[in-house]
Amino acid sequence: MKKKTGAEGFFDDGLTYLVKNKEGDLWGVRPKHIHFEVWTDTVDMMETCDFRFYSVEKVEVESTGRILVDEESKTAEVTKSPAGPTIEYKKKQFSDVAFFRLGYFDYLKLNTQNMLMKYEASKWFSIDLILDYDDQRASIYVNQQPLKSASFFTQREDKLDSGNALSIYGLSPGGTSKFRNIKMCESICPEQALLATEFTDLSGAMLSYGSSFSLLVGSCTLFMSLLA
Repeated sequence: MKKKTGAEGFFDDGLTYLVKNKEGDLWGVRPKHIHFEVWTDTVDMMETCDFRFYSVEKVEVESTGRILVDEESKTAEVTKSPAGPTIEYKKKQFSDVAFFRLGYFDYLKLNTQNMLMKYEASKWFSIDLILDYDDQRASIYVNQQPLKSASFFTQREDKLDSGNALSIYGLSPGGTSKFRNIKMCESICPEQALLATEFTDLSGAMLSYGSSFSLLVGSCTLFMSLLA
């Protein structure tokens, strides 16, 4: 994906996958393992791409296709990213579980940890996120090597126990990024379980291998809706 010049927000020039049940309704899932690979031809010292696991909610729209907003919102100057990936869905406030970014000064970012490690442009990186919903923490492995445990991006009194949307998108005009092999699994994804690395929650608890569901392959009770 490539960020176009003039794109106004984080959701522009990106893809969003929605988790839905067989009736077509949004469905919250709680994967313990999220795997993906990322490559970027980064713009010097700029943020280039983002990977986000969070929740959206459906919004009422007028027949004209416009989101119903109050008069103040209609006339307000746009100073932040779009409310969601399309006019039909908006991001649920304070719902961010995992927020991964290739960011400023060529550093990798996870949630509130801004400078985890340096990354190189035009090189593939394998990323594994292990999610602990009890402790509200995400552990990150880079190229199968343990790196850091960080709190969920959103920290609040009520714990985050699921998500229903996954977005990948560009951030800076001129930057080109690629994602591949995206998976969300109920436990350790089988393909990664075959590696020598034993993926664990770096904050302490061990995760067992088990059943999984793929982001890109549906089943009789789960299918993914892709929004461009």
